[in-house]
Amino acid sequence: MKKHIEVIWTAAAPCYISLGQHLRRRFRFAVETIHFQRAARFTLPLCLFPFAFYLCYRLVSKKLVRTARLIPGSQTTETTMPIVKEGDTITLHYKGWLDDGTVFDSSEGREPLSFKVGDGQVIQGFDDGVRGMAAGESRQLNIPPDQAYGEYYEELVTVVPRSGFTPDTPAIGLAFEMEMPTGESMTVHIIDVEGDDVTLDANHLLAGESLHFDVLLVSIDNE
Repeated sequence: MKKHIEVIWTAAAPCYISLGQHLRRRFRFAVETIHFQRAARFTLPLCLFPFAFYLCYRLVSKKLVRTARLIPGSQTTETTMPIVKEGDTITLHYKGWLDDGTVFDSSEGREPLSFKVGDGQVIQGFDDGVRGMAAGESRQLNIPPDQAYGEYYEELVTVVPRSGFTPDTPAIGLAFEMEMPTGESMTVHIIDVEGDDVTLDANHLLAGESLHFDVLLVSIDNE
């Protein structure tokens, strides 16, 4: 835009100079024929017009440049920092908590978490939530159950005989791998022990929970 205005001014300048010279001759002639007041009212504003135009051009061009610097993708935009995208390996600190404020995990006092975005190494909501971040940026992520560890299913809770365990095995909170009839294995944890019955739960411990995270992106480690 600024370049276009400069081209217009360059093309118009000779015309305005010629007009100014012509008007000055008319003004001198009017003065000599005792029409000074009429000439002043007519000629002076036109003589000043090229200078007013140039002043407006300078003010507008500066404003356009300042505006362009604020437009994302503009050629005059300052060099931007890289942001997180698919395939990036990133390092970040985080703290996760539940709706009731219970903190279930945090990197505080430990090494920051590193993972490759889009590689399935973290839950979907977390993977999607960090995209677009720049190094040094903080963000809060609010992740519903369907983008975290899924809904809670009562059918994944079952009661088994205590006789299937060694005397010291059944303990609430104990987690272990259990083989299914299909040959696959799944992680279950004991949620209750009562008499001869042991209650097992194959849901993830955070199933059915909305998760909240404070994250601080430390770096984008692509090199």
